[in-house]
Amino acid sequence: MNQKLQEFSHQKSDYERPNLDRTNIPLPVAEQRPGDVNKAVDTNAAGAIPTTLSVPSLRSKRRAFTFMITALTMGFLLVAFNSPWCNEFLAPGPLSSPHAQLLAGRGVERCAACHGAASEGFAGWVSGHHGATGQSELCMKCHENTLNSDFALQPHGISEQALRRVTQKNPSSSITGKLVGWAGLSHGNEIACSTCHKEHHGNVSLSQLTDRQCQSCHSQNFHSFEKDHPEFNKWPQTTRQRLAFDHGTHLNLHFKNAKVEFNCNFCHVDDGTQKVKRMASFEQSCGNCHAQQIADSGQSGWTLFELPRLDMAAIEDLKLDVGNWPASATNDFDGELPPMMRVLLAGDADLQTVISQLDKDFSFVDIDADDADSVALAVDLVWGIKRLLHDLGQHGQAAIDQRLAYVMGQRFSKSIATQLLDGLNPDIFAATAKRWLPNIEAELRNRQAKQFSIRGRQNPMRLAGFANPAMLAQELLANNPLSGESFEAPTPSEVENTQGDFQADTGQDFETGSLSILIPSASSDDSELLATNPLKGSGTQATVVPPTPTSKPKSPSANVPRRNAAAALPKELLLHPEVAGVAIKSGWFRNDRLLKIGYRPKSHADLVVKSWSDCISHIVNADTDSATSALFAKVNSSTAAGNCRSCHTVSRRDDNTFEIAWQADRRDDQRSAFTKFSHRPHLTQWSIRECSNCHRMDETVSLVGSFESCDGSLGMSNFHPIVKADCASCHQKGRTESGCVQCHNYHVGHP
Repeated sequence: MNQKLQEFSHQKSDYERPNLDRTNIPLPVAEQRPGDVNKAVDTNAAGAIPTTLSVPSLRSKRRAFTFMITALTMGFLLVAFNSPWCNEFLAPGPLSSPHAQLLAGRGVERCAACHGAASEGFAGWVSGHHGATGQSELCMKCHENTLNSDFALQPHGISEQALRRVTQKNPSSSITGKLVGWAGLSHGNEIACSTCHKEHHGNVSLSQLTDRQCQSCHSQNFHSFEKDHPEFNKWPQTTRQRLAFDHGTHLNLHFKNAKVEFNCNFCHVDDGTQKVKRMASFEQSCGNCHAQQIADSGQSGWTLFELPRLDMAAIEDLKLDVGNWPASATNDFDGELPPMMRVLLAGDADLQTVISQLDKDFSFVDIDADDADSVALAVDLVWGIKRLLHDLGQHGQAAIDQRLAYVMGQRFSKSIATQLLDGLNPDIFAATAKRWLPNIEAELRNRQAKQFSIRGRQNPMRLAGFANPAMLAQELLANNPLSGESFEAPTPSEVENTQGDFQADTGQDFETGSLSILIPSASSDDSELLATNPLKGSGTQATVVPPTPTSKPKSPSANVPRRNAAAALPKELLLHPEVAGVAIKSGWFRNDRLLKIGYRPKSHADLVVKSWSDCISHIVNADTDSATSALFAKVNSSTAAGNCRSCHTVSRRDDNTFEIAWQADRRDDQRSAFTKFSHRPHLTQWSIRECSNCHRMDETVSLVGSFESCDGSLGMSNFHPIVKADCASCHQKGRTESGCVQCHNYHVGHP
């Protein structure tokens, strides 16, 4: 109890305190020598021997050691980060296999391919002004062909409007208005590539996402496919099928009558990877039954240009003028206004007032010979027809382009316009103008100059068939009824005078009484030889015997001369008389008897018919434009040449134009959809290998007549929709993968 208590003063106690820089160490009595340096001396006793030694504490030693290590480390890092090989020290881990292979040959510069700061050295890494968005821009330099650069950082890589339409149709998959914060989603509406694609983790798939990554944005979380996933919404058939094909009728009627097996794999074939089913070619799937139907429908053909019949007496009574006109196209107003020609006439700025007054079903039969306004409209329309033929003869395809550009405006497509006359030599129009209306150029020039004289012409109209022997089987032309002159047959001397002109044009000899010229052979080309100018071409020889010249008619007021029986009019131009059935030959043709130029489809998927159909679908507006709506109605007719509308559906776009479904397959290889499905792994399972296991026919649904409407947004199907239970029987936890990315894509839309 008498023992002295320990001194608790920190100056006197030998206890080592962690907050002190120095500490006192007691010295043994033998080592207590006077005069030792750094020895603590007891100042209370004079001449006392030091008993403790003051030394740096452990705290001060650790501080000195840490400072030295830190200084060495910082010095090493400064040297390393500012050296040419500094990027080697910054790589956090190995790259994935695809990136490693692409960047293997770039050495230390490979970091700059994905990190903008890599080219700026250590200062760039520290500043951090190259964020995740800037890094994503570097990603797009390599992936711009697979992703749409305009929306690559938007949710699902599509525009906000497109995403809104999807979420409105499928509320269960709606995305929250504001993206929740998770691993970098703080960029607002932009999602950096690195948010989902984590690099530097070795050879792992960058496209394999987790359900947690998907559900960080979706307002409704799914814990398992078989329990939480909503029911499918009429998947995979949500819109009308593109072909007017009724499976039930073909199964129960057509195939049974033809005694042919109804096999799904006959029309639906695997692609190269067996992932998807493609529609087989027309020849394999439909050609056996429908090829002949298409061929038969093309006999009437499409009329590109035609001269109507005119009532010359009615025109004369009103003191109007149409210039020269073929005699075979007179006596009464008659004839259709072909829809193709009507669209080209609509491209004439000087004819807009006339075209706007025509009904969609207008024909020259509608012209009232007793109505002055009706006859005047017909006369203006005739001059527009003459201008069209002259423009086509002078400018060919350029005239087509100019007129269509006027009609189509911003929707004009050069590629479509070029194919409208595919296989047709534009020189045929110039040859036709010389043949049907030889004075057309002078007439149009005089009319434009307002100097066309209807009386006292110094060059009276003659029988053009004799005036120029180069015009084989020329249609007789009616004279201008207001000129007071009738036809005059050429004298023998006038016929002889044409020999020099004919030799200069054709290089052939002309023999009076027997005209021998070279014309293309009807059997040498699929287009009935309108790909060759008949006034310049070569081919088989045809002989035409000119009729015996007749005397001038006694009555000067005769409007239409009688044809000489020897001047027989051919049924169709350039047909060899020994070729049977050539009248229904496919391709371009010209009919001198009917005064028209037309086209007969060659086969299924005919380019000319398709081009005209696409062209009119781009410009039609049935509410305002009678010319385009007339052609659109003709294209949509089930009786039109080619019979296209019988199978191919038409859908209205948002801009009030139309789209013809030429391809039966909806699949767009350039577009990624939200849902993906591969047949290949499923077809290996014998229990579900048959198509009918998943695609079950609904015998109560008939699609006959349901494709006539142009509204393709909604449609029925011959099959029951696939339900979730069909998939959930296998895709369950512990049995088969059923995560989000198993069936869904993140990036959708076109690149």
